[in-house]
Amino acid sequence: MRIPQDLLEFMEPGTVFDTDLTDIGDGWHTLAGSAVTTQQAHAMEIPDHEIAVAVPVRKAV
Repeated sequence: MRIPQDLLEFMEPGTVFDTDLTDIGDGWHTLAGSAVTTQQAHAMEIPDHEIAVAVPVRKAV
């Protein structure tokens, strides 16, 4: 999936993505995750043209 650089500011301090994060330029990055299809995703009121994605994180070392 593609995310804007600014979204990284919302990560919990001391954590990093536990997946490859690739800078593709112009303030955007790509990373891998799994589509969320549970009731929780439906409760988030996500627009029809978007999907929720669970991306693993870990403590920074």
